[in-house]
Formats: sequence, C-alpha cells, structure tokens
Amino acid sequence: MNVAAIKHAIETAEMLVARGEIQAALATYHRAASAGSSHAALRLGQCLLHFSSQDAQRREGLRWVSAAAEHGDPNACHEMAALSLGGVLLPSDSATVARHLLYGAQTLGSTADRAVSAILLDAADQRWHAEGAIGLGRCAKAGDVLAVALLAGLDSGESNGESNGARKAIDVDTLAILLEAAKTAAAGDLRSQTPQVKTKDALLSAFACAYLRAAARPHLRPSHVIDPTRGEAMAAALRTSSDCTFDPIQEDVFLRLMQSRMCAQAAVSPACAEHLVVLRYLPGEEYRPHRDYLSAAALSANRPEAGQRMRTICVYLNEVDAGGETEFSLLNLRIEPRIGRAVVFDNLDQQGGPDANSLHAGLPVIAGEKWLATLWLRQHRYRYC
Repeated sequence: MNVAAIKHAIETAEMLVARGEIQAALATYHRAASAGSSHAALRLGQCLLHFSSQDAQRREGLRWVSAAAEHGDPNACHEMAALSLGGVLLPSDSATVARHLLYGAQTLGSTADRAVSAILLDAADQRWHAEGAIGLGRCAKAGDVLAVALLAGLDSGESNGESNGARKAIDVDTLAILLEAAKTAAAGDLRSQTPQVKTKDALLSAFACAYLRAAARPHLRPSHVIDPTRGEAMAAALRTSSDCTFDPIQEDVFLRLMQSRMCAQAAVSPACAEHLVVLRYLPGEEYRPHRDYLSAAALSANRPEAGQRMRTICVYLNEVDAGGETEFSLLNLRIEPRIGRAVVFDNLDQQGGPDANSLHAGLPVIAGEKWLATLWLRQHRYRYC
C-alpha cells in the first residue's frame, strides 16, 4: 500500500469504528498496519485492547501498540504508559511509565508531552509548576484543545513563560518519583464506623480537579440510573445531573494517574474500578437518596464476575457556592463539598452483603454548580486493561 492508500484505509477504519462495525475496522487497520503504518498499528492495538472479549486478542493488541511505540509513535508511547499504569496487562511500574512518557514527549506538543506537563503541574514540589505550564503552552500551540482550556485556568505566575521551548532536563528516575508520589494517599478521617465513611481533604490538587472538569465538559450528557429490575440505564427524576463516563479508550495517562490516587485512598486496586464518572450539578439539581450496590439484575448485566460494588470514592472538583452536600441520612452525617475533598464509604456490610445504612444523597445545589468525580469499586477485577 502506498501512502495515499494507507491514509484512506485509516480513514475508512475510523468511520467503521464510529458505526460500531469493529470487526471490519480491525481488518482495515490490519492491512494498513501490515503495510508499515505505526498509527494504524496503534489504532488496531487499541481496538483489540478495548473492544475484544478475549485475553488472547487483548495480548495481540498490546503487541501492536508496543510495536508502534518502538517505531517512535508518540501516541503509542503514551498508550503504553497508560497500560502500564492500569496494572492489568502490564506490571504497574512507575519507571516503565516514565520511560514511555519521556520517549513520547520528545515529540513536543504530543499527548505524552501534555501528560508529563500535567504531572509536573500536579506535583507537590511547586518548583516543577512553571515547567509544566510551559509544556501546556507547547501543547496548546500545537492545537491541543484540553491544553488550551487548562492553560487559561492557570494563574499568571504559572502560565508566564516561553511556550515553544524544549523541555528542561527531567530524567526517568525523577519522573518516576513524581509518579509514585502522585499514586499515593495518606490516611483519611473516620466519619462513621458502620458503615465506614471517611473523608480526606485535598486528595486531588486544584490543578487535577481542573483537569478532570475540562476533560469531561465536552462529553457531558444527562445522567441516568440503573433500573433495578432490568439492569438497564434509564432517565429518572431521582438523578438530575449531567455526567461523562470515561471509557478506557478515552482515558489519558493523567486521568488514570488520578484514578490510581483515588483507589489508593480507598485501599482498592485500580483494576477493580468501574469507569471514571465526572458529574456536574447545576442549581436545583440533585441525586436523591439511593444506595450504590447493584441489584441482582443490574449485577448480572454488568460484569458479574467482578462482584458487587464494595466501596465508593467521590471527590469534589470545585468549590460550591451553596448546597450540594453529601448526606448519609441514616448516619446523621452531612459532608460539605470542598475542592479536592474525597469521600470514601462502604456499600457492603462485614459479611459482604448489601448495607442498607449506606443510603446517601447528593443534596440540591442552591447556588453555583457542583462537579464530582466518582469511582465505584468492585470486589474483584473489573477492568480488562
């Protein structure tokens, strides 16, 4: 295949994916990848990883992505870093993640470059923040829409600087240390013993909260609930927010890194987490009293081998002007939203059965808006990659 034929094949495959014709897309990507296109190899690998039901096919997908990364494709390097963070198909090793990211970030303005920049801006050591802002500037200049949104939210001290310069020296060991720090969490404050409810202030940085809001905003849609008898998603007055659910094929390294931190706070492996959900509540919107554990019908329709939702972690992503508290009415407990504050609570009792006392609500927002990140955590592995 010549260059024009490869380009046409990739465009055709993208249209097939959009229509849900995955098998036809796989065959088309395979032809272009076999002709030497690293981008087609990446997309073939991603489709095998995220749309296949068999471990053997996902392993094949990993081989295609790895081959594209070895060929120097920066987006494939980023994908390898994300897979390493997942800890399912690859060991979760910070040095490996750092190596993939820095290799991909050699292409300035790439997704890997944005990921490294975000990690620097999230670092507790503020000496890295200016360099992270400069990296976001490079990405914004290259047309990265998310970087543009994030850059606009930085204060003047962080955003000033030459945006098209080369990255200052940061080696694998240094980046690995920052990654390890980003995945850790300190002990929270116990608010209830049975069921256990804990809070942890400033679990996510203000920058991380802004990142999750900006990444979710273009994909918001009306929230749904799960019908307890049919196990299907449906609209209901019970829940009036908007939300974005990140499929793993949409996730970038920084989103995965923040989920790793949330899972560390909840003391559950990231492999057991359902997909990340980011929600927005406008004035008057709420989530009426409910419980997070799944009905038998809902569980049978959604990875029953992963077990029940044993635990939930939510993180408030902004300061709410008024309202929007999380209330556990049976525990006489009400938690006020604060940017970066996490709420972790058990949905099951000590015998592993549904705990009715986990009843909770997102109270109506009175003024402003409320943003919230949520992970439902299963008893066993939920994620494929």
